[in-house]
Amino acid sequence: FKCVLAFVMCSQIPSGLPQPSGENPDPPQTVNVVVMVPFEGEYLFRRDVIQPGVEYALRTLRRNDGPLTRDLQFNVTYRNSQCNRKAALEAVDFYYGQCGTSDVTNSMTSPLLFLGPVCNDATSMVATFAGKWNVPVISPGSHAAWIIPGEEYPMLTRITPSYIDLAYFIHNVFVMLNHGVTYPVHLIYEDREEDSECHNLMQAVYSVFHNDAVVLQVTTRHAISDVTFHAESFIADIGYPNVVLMCASSPLVRKVMLAASAHGVAVPGRNEWYAIDLHNDSYYAAGAWKQGDEQDLKAKIAYRALQVITFIVTKTPEFNRFSTTILNEYRSRGVTHSETQQVNEYVEGFHDAIMLYARALNATMNQGLDIRNGTSVSANMRNITFQGISGPVTIDLYGDRNGDYSIIGMKNIETGTFEKVIDYYG
Repeated sequence: FKCVLAFVMCSQIPSGLPQPSGENPDPPQTVNVVVMVPFEGEYLFRRDVIQPGVEYALRTLRRNDGPLTRDLQFNVTYRNSQCNRKAALEAVDFYYGQCGTSDVTNSMTSPLLFLGPVCNDATSMVATFAGKWNVPVISPGSHAAWIIPGEEYPMLTRITPSYIDLAYFIHNVFVMLNHGVTYPVHLIYEDREEDSECHNLMQAVYSVFHNDAVVLQVTTRHAISDVTFHAESFIADIGYPNVVLMCASSPLVRKVMLAASAHGVAVPGRNEWYAIDLHNDSYYAAGAWKQGDEQDLKAKIAYRALQVITFIVTKTPEFNRFSTTILNEYRSRGVTHSETQQVNEYVEGFHDAIMLYARALNATMNQGLDIRNGTSVSANMRNITFQGISGPVTIDLYGDRNGDYSIIGMKNIETGTFEKVIDYYG
């Protein structure tokens, strides 16, 4: 199978890998990084969105005070993952691109890293091949519960928290609040064909709530759509819940809260509504209820019953410089990247992945080991805490990141802004 793929791919596009040589390369040694992201589509991790973050990280490495202490030259190649299993063909194309080499790993004069993919199926395929090739993979995504670094995917490190990690945080909070003990938690998620994030997250929540030592009652997961949402049928379906946990886009959350308030099931202190924001809390903090229409006042009242679960973003001076630089790059390149026009967590993730890999290369060389050995490099990316662009990043023993989370709510009823209720650092 490998030989056939190697022949087909090499006959199309030659790889950028150096020719095999029996001699040790002269310094600086080249490190090949293959960034695997979709080139088109409405993805928050599309190439033109994340590339400025990768370039920022590489400039940091070249600084005298940067984290890279050895003389290494990074050669970055972008390959189109298409956010599906075809990403494996791109990985094979690059890896076997030299042709005629029976043992590619031992013949390579340069170490190799797959940075990405982000989508679950794409990562699953690439990480499977990488495990056979002994090549590290760092994914700033791949959050699904069934993707487990260190088990089926020994070369995979996840630089952003998994949905299982987030689900355990929610479970622990709900246990403290007695949610799901005397009454069930209603699970609602947006069903979008092109985006299964909320579906995957609710699968993780459902699994954790059912299988933890403290089992919480939940309803069957209820799928809704922004296009077909109808307030009357929605309320008829969910009844009069005490606690609702939902994952949906901000416009759909607004529709849900307006419907709930109109039917008397969004009363602060009696009904608890939680929305999970997987990307950035700034939109909610600024007042997501406010859309400049005739529903603003009703939405503002409805959002009093809403709390938002999101990731902590620490606005350090370094992060502010990073954010300003990236946004300036977007403007100069004409990149449209998000409705909030903020730097999203995927851009941070790709940046931090480069930083993590550089530290692992340093550690591997300091141990006198070969940095072409992916097992050695991956081991030095585990059980570590380092300073990321927006705060400390901790990777556990298995290659998963520990998440830091916030719950925010409408503390100021007059202005309608959302502020921190609690912070949790994993």
